Amino acid sequence: MVERTHASSPNGQVATPKWHDRGRLGPIAVGRVTLKNPVMNAAGTYGAGAELASFGDLSALGAFVTKSLSLRPWRGNQGHNLTPAPGGGMLNSVGLKNPGVRRWIEEDYPRLAHTGAAVVVSLWGTTVEAVVSAAMAVEQYTDAIAIEVNLSCPNSGSPHLLVSHDPGLIRRQIGAIADRLEHTPVWAKLAPSAPDIVACAAAAADVGADAVTLVNTLSAMAVDTASQAPTLSGIYGGLSGPPLHAIALRAVHQVHAARQDIPIIGVGGVSDKTTALRMFVVGARAVQVGTACFADPRTPHKLVTQLSKAFGRGGFDYGALVGSGVTAVSPHEFGTRVAAPASPDPPGRRRSRIDIPERAPRRLPPVYAGVARPRPRARGLMRPGEES
Repeated sequence: MVERTHASSPNGQVATPKWHDRGRLGPIAVGRVTLKNPVMNAAGTYGAGAELASFGDLSALGAFVTKSLSLRPWRGNQGHNLTPAPGGGMLNSVGLKNPGVRRWIEEDYPRLAHTGAAVVVSLWGTTVEAVVSAAMAVEQYTDAIAIEVNLSCPNSGSPHLLVSHDPGLIRRQIGAIADRLEHTPVWAKLAPSAPDIVACAAAAADVGADAVTLVNTLSAMAVDTASQAPTLSGIYGGLSGPPLHAIALRAVHQVHAARQDIPIIGVGGVSDKTTALRMFVVGARAVQVGTACFADPRTPHKLVTQLSKAFGRGGFDYGALVGSGVTAVSPHEFGTRVAAPASPDPPGRRRSRIDIPERAPRRLPPVYAGVARPRPRARGLMRPGEES
């Protein structure tokens, strides 16, 4: 059985581990969960159980994340559902194929528990009731340290609307799950295409999510010019890998800048030390390795080694690094700099709403630097051909 690693203080509050010592990669606090290090695999990239245990000790990772499971078996999409994407990425339209949570508990979980891995179970469903039932079964029959809810699935009432696009739907689903679970923390996995990623993350956290996972894949497509048809049988697929990295960084940065109280797990193009450190700088407390696992299943284990060296001989300080590239702002102030307080008005002067200087300095824009100004003509002189 997997031992839960929640750290609690005598007064019942969650105790934050001391991670500021140089040379230590862990422990890492993500909400109520304490991980031995900040590296996990992403859901759907490492199997449902211990299939890839031969490539590395699963217990050496911060946590093992299962593929997304539903209450009942789900057939997923048939036909061609995987294809490379430009820039080293990947498109998939597997369609969340899985054996169902009951079969997973009976067949896959015992082998996974035997490895000693800390298990995070990814769940999804077409209805709130189905996800709640699956979550309750996971809590009752496993020692999962957390449940990650995949919210990037269509809403049963509006098939074209992803749950993770609507803060109201997020509150309803995450709130229902959190209310029914007795002790298992809930993580909400959100889509990068959400119209307001900050509002969606806040909606999840405010109704009980311990953390948010940013981000899921981005809807995209590929075209086969030979057949003049979409490459994937399902037409559209989820884009992942290096092309998603910059988008994931933006999402993590936005959420951390607006809500530094929400723990974030960063995912999207994480494949090595550099991409992981970028996630930490913009506010992620832990990372998940996804598409890189298909090229080399040893990637998460290699990343643990790389980060251990970075926080050891490399001199990085995890506590100082997380969020070091973020300045807290209002959710509606992204892209704008907050003005410094204005100096007091001189006596007798009334400041207008827009204070325009009496005489602005005449300077050339930077684009014209080094370009000679045309000499002004003497008044009354004309060029040849000009008429008065």
